[in-house]
Amino acid sequence: MGKDEVYSIQDFLNNPRAQENAQIVFKKKQWNYLKAVGADNYLGLIIKDFMITPSGLLAGAHLKGAGSVIQYLKSGGENLLKDGFGTSIESYIKQFANYDVSEITGKI
Repeated sequence: MGKDEVYSIQDFLNNPRAQENAQIVFKKKQWNYLKAVGADNYLGLIIKDFMITPSGLLAGAHLKGAGSVIQYLKSGGENLLKDGFGTSIESYIKQFANYDVSEITGKI
């Protein structure tokens, strides 16, 4: 039996609810990775001119992974890791800082 009535790629592509559920499951795993490396210990801190938030951390992890996020945080924002297109973790942490991800993290 398929989860969310998904039995094929086409079923998944035609099922927005299944796509949303898959994203939530994935983001919860990302949040656990962020906690495992200690990134959640930086919540509420100001690095450069912006506050570290749960949604910002998730965005940074989406871009380059939890390991890169903690490298950035430990460096106080000096280690500007970037993806293959030149987008920095900092830009994602900053741009996506104020979204409600409490369903994923349990924190607002």
